Amino acid sequence: MKVCTFCGYQTDNNAKICSSCGSKQFSYICPNCSAEFKGKFCPTCGTKRDAVAKICPDCGEKYFSKSCPVCGYNASRKASGQARAEGSKLYDKPANGQINKNCLAAFSMSITGFMTCMFPLSLAALLMAVKQNKNENLDPRSKTYNNLALALSVVGLFMDVMFVFAFIIGNLSSVR
Repeated sequence: MKVCTFCGYQTDNNAKICSSCGSKQFSYICPNCSAEFKGKFCPTCGTKRDAVAKICPDCGEKYFSKSCPVCGYNASRKASGQARAEGSKLYDKPANGQINKNCLAAFSMSITGFMTCMFPLSLAALLMAVKQNKNENLDPRSKTYNNLALALSVVGLFMDVMFVFAFIIGNLSSVR
């Protein structure tokens, strides 16, 4: 934003003449820190005079730097497929807040295997969840679903084995 050096009237960056007093001399107001300056960059924070704030898709904060100062989101890392930082941990930013597809598939398979007592389905869910557990770049929500898939598939396998033993013992007792 521009500000007239004579009358202090604020106008947009495209104005050539102050609409209040007719002056052609302007200084700029930093869009980041609101400091008044002349030149291309704010001497206080280094933001370019015509910079437009980015809005963080994670937390909604407006920012002018390469990454969000609140949550650490970095659009250039996301575009290049790199992991982003959350505290000291690195993890992949899920697209549109979605859970990792493999973790979700393992979770769905473990629930289905648990409820239907299908040994192969529970075993496949366990193997899939173990494979995803080795992935260190999972976001926290995907990790939660993966851990639930691990637990449900182990319980499902245990129940499948118990049903087989119960079936065998029931059939053996009916033979006598």
